[in-house]
Amino acid sequence: MRETRVQEERLQHEVSHDGLTGLANRVLFRDRLASALAATTPTSVLLVDLDDFKTVNDLLGHGVGDRLLVSVAQLLRAEVGDDGLPVQVAGDEFAVLLTGADADPEELAGRLLAALDHPISQHRRLVQASIGIADAAAGATVDSVLRDADVAMYTAKQRGKAGFVRYVDGMGEPVLAHMQLGGELRRALDENELRVVYQPILRLDDNRLVGVEALVRWHHPTRGVVGPAEFIPAAERTGLIVPLGRFVLRETCRQAAAWSREFGPDALREAGLNVSARTSPRGNYTTPTSSPT
Repeated sequence: MRETRVQEERLQHEVSHDGLTGLANRVLFRDRLASALAATTPTSVLLVDLDDFKTVNDLLGHGVGDRLLVSVAQLLRAEVGDDGLPVQVAGDEFAVLLTGADADPEELAGRLLAALDHPISQHRRLVQASIGIADAAAGATVDSVLRDADVAMYTAKQRGKAGFVRYVDGMGEPVLAHMQLGGELRRALDENELRVVYQPILRLDDNRLVGVEALVRWHHPTRGVVGPAEFIPAAERTGLIVPLGRFVLRETCRQAAAWSREFGPDALREAGLNVSARTSPRGNYTTPTSSPT
C-alpha cells in the first residue's frame, strides 16, 4: 500500500509539474487559480516572460537555454518563497499566483526584476523579463485573469521591456489592435504588399551618390502606407522579422543588380540595410550594416 501511494504521488507530481524546472505547470496553475476565485480570495497573477530568449536558443543552443530556464525557476522559488505559487506556463513564460489580502504583486515584481539584473546560471547570461500583473476582480474567470495579465505583460514589452505593468480597464484595446497588425503582416508578406524604398547616401565633397540605404514600407490595402515604426515591433514580436529581413535583402540585391546593368558597375558602391538582432549576432538591437553590391 505504501509503494502504491508513493507511486500515485509521483505520478500526480509529474502530471502537475514541469519536467525540466520542477515548477508547477499550467494545469496545476489553472486549478489553483480557479480554487482561489471560487473562494473569493484576493488574488493576483504575475505573468513573467523572458525578453529575447529566442536569441539565446538561436545563438547558444537549446542546451544553454534549458539551463537558463532552470536558473530562472530557482530564482523564482527563492524570491516567491511561501508567499505564492511559482509556475512555468510554457517555454520561456513563467507565472506567480499570489493570494491573500497582504500580497503585494508590485513589490514582488520589483524584486524579481532586480534579481534578474544580475548574471544567473553557469553561463553568466544576463536575462531580462517583462512582467504583467492582473488582479482578480469580482466575477473574474480563470481565462479573464490570464488574458488581463497577458495584456499587461505585452504592454510592458511595448514600453521597452525589463519592467512591469499592472492591468487597468481599457488597456487591452490598443494591445489587441497591435496584435491584429502582426497577423495582417503575415498576409502582407504573402501578397507582396511591402515595398523597399532607397535613401541616397552622398559624398559631401562632391555630392556624388555613393550608395543607398534600403527602407521598407507597407502599402496596406485599407490603411494606406504604414510606417516601420508601427509594424517593425509587431514583426519582432511575431518572429516575422526574419522573413521580412530576407525580403528586404533579396529586393535590395535585385535592385542593385538592375542599377548596375543600367548605369554600369560603378554606379552604386554599396547598399545598406537594417538587420534585426534575431538575424545578426551583433547584439539585441537593430543595427545598420552595409554590404558591397
